Amino acid sequence: MGHIFIHERWRSKYKLENM
Repeated sequence: MGHIFIHERWRSKYKLENM
């Protein structure tokens, strides 16, 4: 259940860095 939580946080950081 913690996998989705970490995945969403990682995606948010990746999107911010991509921007």
